[in-house]
Amino acid sequence: MSSTNRTRGSVGRPSLAEPRREQMLTAIAECVGRYGLVASTQDVMARESGFSRPLLRHYLGNREEIVNALWDFLMRPYQRKPANRGPRRRGHPRLSTPGRRHLFLSHGHRSPCGSGVAN
Repeated sequence: MSSTNRTRGSVGRPSLAEPRREQMLTAIAECVGRYGLVASTQDVMARESGFSRPLLRHYLGNREEIVNALWDFLMRPYQRKPANRGPRRRGHPRLSTPGRRHLFLSHGHRSPCGSGVAN
């Protein structure tokens, strides 16, 4: 069989990166909603998502990258431009990581560590 009929990247299995990231981010969003961002350590995120911590780090990166990916994932439905709604208004500047953390911080959630409050 000639390899000239194949396009670059078509050899092998299809990539599971995007579906896997979606699964992880959905589970992490539920984890942060349940425990708050502070108490949602990578170990807790891994346990709650059903993926290992190294696999989370492989697909999403370190904690800061996970927070950024989670923010983008949660804001995706709101970033679509509405059709026929007139001129687009100037959007808000992209939030820095501390700004994102502030929005995620939730007080009074049950901590997975048993401390009662995630502050």
